[in-house]
Amino acid sequence: MIDDCRMDDIEFFRNGGTTAINNMLPLCEKHHHLVHEGGWRLTMTTDRIPTWQRPDGTIWRTEPTINRRPSHRPEPAEQRQPALC
Repeated sequence: MIDDCRMDDIEFFRNGGTTAINNMLPLCEKHHHLVHEGGWRLTMTTDRIPTWQRPDGTIWRTEPTINRRPSHRPEPAEQRQPALC
């Protein structure tokens, strides 16, 4: 869930990365640890398409990020259609 994510830098600050939106993606705790401690590499194109690379160098996934509510989360009350009686 997006509520369980935190913004993370793609190019680490210690390697010259900046704290700017074009260098950041939301990552859950599991994926954050894969990148920072698990040896995975995460890159992103200028049009914000991330690529996940395994520690052995093989590409695991390249695809656009999604901007939608996960199907298991309810729609906010203010956006629900009123029930018909």
